[in-house]
This record gives sequence, C-alpha cells and structure tokens, in this order.
Amino acid sequence: MGKLIKLTESELLNVIKKIIKEHTESNFINKDDVMTEEDQKVMLRKLALKSILGDESGIYKGWTVEKLLNNAPKKLYYIYTHYEKISFVDDVLDALKEKGFPVKRINKPGVDKEQYMDYMDTKSSRFLANVESKSIEDIEKLIKAKGMNKQKIDPRVKEILKTKKREHDKSYRVSKNTEKRSVMQAKNHNTYKK
Repeated sequence: MGKLIKLTESELLNVIKKIIKEHTESNFINKDDVMTEEDQKVMLRKLALKSILGDESGIYKGWTVEKLLNNAPKKLYYIYTHYEKISFVDDVLDALKEKGFPVKRINKPGVDKEQYMDYMDTKSSRFLANVESKSIEDIEKLIKAKGMNKQKIDPRVKEILKTKKREHDKSYRVSKNTEKRSVMQAKNHNTYKK
C-alpha cells in the first residue's frame, strides 16, 4: 500500500482538475466514475404497464405495474404519491382513477403525501360510518375476525362498540325502569349519595 499524505485544499483541487482533464482529453468518461450506484437508483423513472417494479414496491418487488394495478392498486397509488422520482404514464394514472383513486397530477421529481392521506381519511370515514350502522353483535364479529387475521383494529371501532353498548344499557334501564348496578349496590350498602 502506498504512503498516505495530507494535501491542502489547493493541492487537492489541482489533483481533481488533472483527473478531469485526463478524462476529457481522451473523450471518455465512464458514467460509473461520475455517478455512484445510489445516484443511478434515484434517476427519474416513468413506468408503463409492462414495467417491472423494484425496491420501492416492497413485497411486490419484481411485479409488473399492470399486475400491481390489478391486485394491489392502493400500493401503486402510494408509490406515486410518496416516491419523488417515480411517475407513471397516463394510461396507468387513468386506470387508477377508474379504480376510484383521486389521482391528481404531481410534477416529478416531487411528492404529494397529503393526496394519499386525504384518500385514506375519506376511506376510513366511510368505513367508520358503515360500522356505526351495524349492530353490537356485528361489530363484535368484525373485531374478532380482524383479531384472528392479525389485522390492525382501528381504536375508533372499539370506541363505537363501547358507545353502542352504553346506549343499549341506558335504553334498557329506562325501558325497565331500573338503575345502574353500581347505584343499586351503593343503596344496598347504605353508601349511596345523590
């Protein structure tokens, strides 16, 4: 191994200028000398239906855009809104719109994470409205099924269930003219205070 020497800024600048001059004089600059592997990965990509997805698609790596569009379009929409240097041809974006995604054009390189979050909030609101219209038994079945499938359970679903149970208990007591269990116990033990 050669001996290491410390260069001043001006000496280092001269060495770099010499290397650039040698490369330009031979009219040959290898792109690998100029761009690192990481730089090459982040170049702007405009994907068509037959394009193969890379690392950005996670478990769908190696899938075509068309296959992902037909099987997991939400992931495709996520990639479009969250990855700065990845875009899709108009056919893909139009197909996403047809599937119900509110696709707004993004000037690439660029992201629009708010677009995705608005979509998720709207979808979540519709889901919660649907849950609110269900009976207590149906909500309990939904929670049990999600638990068995190891899916996340939105805490708001559990809150809806608690509210429905509370309202049901209250309406039952009013219709039967009974008091809460805790009130009845307090009266029995002579500790009830109004």
